[in-house]
Amino acid sequence: MSGTELIVSEIFGPTIQGEGPYTGRRAFFLRLGICNLKCTWCDTKYTWDWKNYDYKEELKRMSCEQINDKLSDLGAFSNPGLIVISGGEPMLQRHKLVELLTDWTFAYAPPIVQMETAGTVSPSDLGNYFPANYFVVSPKLNNSGNDLSKSIKPEIISEFNELALMDMACFKFVVAADKDVNEVLDFTEKFSISPCDVWLMPNTKKLTKDFSMMDYSTAERAIKYGFNYSDRLHVRIWGGDRGK
Repeated sequence: MSGTELIVSEIFGPTIQGEGPYTGRRAFFLRLGICNLKCTWCDTKYTWDWKNYDYKEELKRMSCEQINDKLSDLGAFSNPGLIVISGGEPMLQRHKLVELLTDWTFAYAPPIVQMETAGTVSPSDLGNYFPANYFVVSPKLNNSGNDLSKSIKPEIISEFNELALMDMACFKFVVAADKDVNEVLDFTEKFSISPCDVWLMPNTKKLTKDFSMMDYSTAERAIKYGFNYSDRLHVRIWGGDRGK
């Protein structure tokens, strides 16, 4: 085992995946630290917002062996299922992830690996080591508060869309109003993204278990335009509790 280390926020499970096409599935989470964007409504600011959180308290360096030991202790490999790599922006550590993902392919019963990303870093940089293999790409729209020149990289979005055509990726958008959905419509038309590969998810700036009106309006918009609807099931069950 080499000395490769990743910057980790938290590892937890078993729990359920609360968002996107794998909603409700039993899952384990490897949440990595640091991010290249600053979304105003981000619910994991403790992975990157050092004005309000302490880097030394929130993040730690862990070797691949330590990460695997932790996941093994939690039962992620004894009952292989879904492992979600999230963040932060996990793709910022993509080169270091190669070793970890290779371990999962050859040393353990291969899990399904879901990578959650904002889609600003090319997936091709992972080489041929990424095992079974799904990217949930969440491009950040104007409502995120990011400069679109930083949050939307056309050539990289096109790469992820190629993966979506092979059933290896999908796109998930946070929306709260009609203007957000109009932006999604323009986005999907620009990049020729199939509506069947798109999930709309409600923007809940204040995490709460009661956001039925937001559910209703987002679902109605998804149905109207031929998109899919993504719940935030973990929020509905556990509110804003971390490690859930």
